[in-house]
Amino acid sequence: MGNSNEFIKFKKINVVKTVYIYHKRSYKTLSKTFGFILNYVNKNNLTIIDNPRERYIDGMWNKDSEEDYLTEIQIPIE
Repeated sequence: MGNSNEFIKFKKINVVKTVYIYHKRSYKTLSKTFGFILNYVNKNNLTIIDNPRERYIDGMWNKDSEEDYLTEIQIPIE
């Protein structure tokens, strides 16, 4: 677990079933990837049971280029 700050909060969460996708690009384009995964959820008649989660794997702390940032987007489902 990392250290929380005014922008990012860390907390323990319950294990749930999710649909997830990896986003490898700048954070500026996260909305397109969210749109893609939410479209998948809708097309497959899945039920979202909680707020989406983002797991920041690679970012400005260890990559020089925004194109190398890696984020996992998780959508909790039934």
